[in-house]
Amino acid sequence: MANFALMPSLAQPKLDLQEIRKHKAEIVRLEKEIDRLKDRLKSAQSKQLRTDITDRINEHQARIKKLKNILYPKPEKPPIKAVLTKPATTEAAPTQEALVQAAAEAAAEKKITYNLAVGVSTGLFAGATGVLGEVRLPLRIVFGPASLGLRAAGGYLQSASADLRYIPVCADAIFNFPPGWFSGVDNYVGAGLNYIALMSGRKQGTIGGEIFYGVESTGFGGIVFGELGYGLLRTGFSPSNRGVTVLVGYRAPLDL
Repeated sequence: MANFALMPSLAQPKLDLQEIRKHKAEIVRLEKEIDRLKDRLKSAQSKQLRTDITDRINEHQARIKKLKNILYPKPEKPPIKAVLTKPATTEAAPTQEALVQAAAEAAAEKKITYNLAVGVSTGLFAGATGVLGEVRLPLRIVFGPASLGLRAAGGYLQSASADLRYIPVCADAIFNFPPGWFSGVDNYVGAGLNYIALMSGRKQGTIGGEIFYGVESTGFGGIVFGELGYGLLRTGFSPSNRGVTVLVGYRAPLDL
């Protein structure tokens, strides 16, 4: 004897014309970005840099797949009108290849990598001249087209009048944008806080801040970058050192 049951069908929400155009434009942009990253991958010399580029390509391809599923949903299966109380056939066991593929996908979803990069920059920082060392940590957090990263930096600076010298430490949040946003190359915007750990007279300062915009490109086996911004170094007892930031630098990923 068979038990009859009707299965409800889920209606796919319809997209308006503006949403369709937006999704298609995003797909075109992501495909161009994938082509550009593939060109960079050919010239990348560092193993860690190749890993970073490959991860970004995979993220873009997954995003394209989701957008296409929204734009071109698969047709719904017709409702099942009858369900047999006793199955007529036995479900086929998954093949070895399918099991390996499923295991690889599960491992990829659980994998968390921390691709640290170290670098150095020189020029003007908050109106003071000097050199800074940095460590960057990209995060797997995305806001629209931008991905979030963190930076810790420190170095040696001298005021424009050369009467004060500083050893600052900085902590910044950086939003990395693909080419086509603000400029035709990889670029980023960021902001953060700084603290004068030591200065002339063996004194300590207080908390200041900085905002900046940067561009970067591959070169010399790593990343060459430049930054433009504005910053404030606060001593806590004398006039603050404030002014523009103009830095050029180089960084390379750590192969961990």
